[in-house]
Amino acid sequence: MIAIRATTSGYWPALNSPTEELWVALSEHFLDTETRHWLPRTAWAGVRSKMSWAGIKATLQHQVAPVVAPNLLDMAGDWAGFPEDWLFTQIRACSGPTSISRRILKEMAPHWEALRRLFIHLSSSSEEELPLLSALAELALERRWARCYRLFEHLKLFCARPWSEVCAAQRLVQEVYRPLLIHRDDPSLEDARRNWHWLEQYCQWARHSPYAAECEGLQFLFLEGDLSQHARVLELRNGPPELRACLEGPLALLYEDPELGLRNWDRYVAF
Repeated sequence: MIAIRATTSGYWPALNSPTEELWVALSEHFLDTETRHWLPRTAWAGVRSKMSWAGIKATLQHQVAPVVAPNLLDMAGDWAGFPEDWLFTQIRACSGPTSISRRILKEMAPHWEALRRLFIHLSSSSEEELPLLSALAELALERRWARCYRLFEHLKLFCARPWSEVCAAQRLVQEVYRPLLIHRDDPSLEDARRNWHWLEQYCQWARHSPYAAECEGLQFLFLEGDLSQHARVLELRNGPPELRACLEGPLALLYEDPELGLRNWDRYVAF
């Protein structure tokens, strides 16, 4: 199945029409899984559709939600994605809103307001901003960034962009996502401030460090207690001793036990 979630950069194979891409994008917010980080990509699907916000809202209310909103009430709801053939057939045959779709749309009102704001912003921007917004949106939902498996992919993107551009995108994401952070495990304002402060430190360090590219490879040193059988250790033993600077730099501030990385380095690598 070709679906928007199958790509991380916001680019889609040209197998569906822009309207069908929008149907898929909107439908994915009714899956039984975390979907808030997909909002920037959904907003871009709206831009690609050439619809106004009023048109997108009507599509959501009268075509998409009546078909897929009941999934959120199903004890074994679909979380992987709706089959496109089924989705398109059901949408084309849809007769309009239902009491269930109206109720669920109302409960998700902050979600759609965030989508509206991102759509308005991207309507006057370009697709080049989409990966940046998507990365920041994903991180906005994480209390501790060390748990984000795509963290270093995002960090490379941030370091490759002008810092002023990253800051502007971060301000937008912070404003848009703050009303959505209502779950117990969502980051607090203090978490967000701590993470953003760390990102500033990391990017400032990485832009001037010849060893920043090695940080991703050193991540495992902070996460495992016994590295005696770890294949990566043999690689590091042949690397320059200056790699220790990565462990002592801002990377160490990311993990709950920063000393673990240094201990692992000293025990298994630097001898």
